[in-house]
Amino acid sequence: MANAKKTEIKGKVFETYDYDSFKTVKGNRVVNEKWIEKLAEKMSSSELDVPVMCGPDMKVIDGQHRIQARKKLGLPVRVYVMDEAKDTDVARINADRVNLKSIDYLNFWRTRTHANQKDYQLLKYLADHYNFGIELAIMVGAKQVARNWMLMADFKAGKYKIVDFKYAQDFGENYLKLIDLLGKPARARTFLNVFMIFYKHPDFEFDRFYHACKTNGAKILNASDRQTMIKALEWIYNFQLKGRKHKAIKFSRWIEDREYVEVSEKEIERRKRGRNQYRKV
Repeated sequence: MANAKKTEIKGKVFETYDYDSFKTVKGNRVVNEKWIEKLAEKMSSSELDVPVMCGPDMKVIDGQHRIQARKKLGLPVRVYVMDEAKDTDVARINADRVNLKSIDYLNFWRTRTHANQKDYQLLKYLADHYNFGIELAIMVGAKQVARNWMLMADFKAGKYKIVDFKYAQDFGENYLKLIDLLGKPARARTFLNVFMIFYKHPDFEFDRFYHACKTNGAKILNASDRQTMIKALEWIYNFQLKGRKHKAIKFSRWIEDREYVEVSEKEIERRKRGRNQYRKV
């Protein structure tokens, strides 16, 4: 057909037994020997002929475990040379792979010279200094209260930015105080999630909350889910505040207004009947 579009072939594919010609890229994952064994076992029973991807200088962009597995079996390695590949393509090409962990992305981007390198270095500090774990540090650094796909996609692609480092530090210091005070219950996912939400309220006073937990912290032991935890922490925060200098806060209504939690159909019906437990203060 005269008007058919032509397909331009970029790069080239070849085979080699020269296993030592491949070069690692700064930021590559540490080679996992168990995974090499599994790949070798699969390759010995059926021919898995997926090319590895390299830059023009034989730096491995994707496939370092396949190279080692084929070397173990004495098989040639099929190589696809990406003429315009860059070192940063290591993280981008693996962005949707389940077996690449958050720590791998963090270590890659914090060691690469790019626009957001400082953000990843600060993220590593938050994760290590406050014993957050990578994904919690990502949320706190971004001033978010939930993990979402867009935030994680930006993190994996090297586009993550710390929104407010001082806020993240203050949150970390105060959360450690709660762990020292309350122990294991403060480490529970439900408690942490609700505390993160409360912490974002513009009128939230941590010192007030901390001292209230000293007296009534045991109340969280009966909170089995997020809704009951919200009610428990709200009760703790507002206990005996009438006529005091501190302001009582209806966290539950504020949380719903911002759609941090869904309002159940049962609760909606109760409000229609005029028995609204979430009356504004």
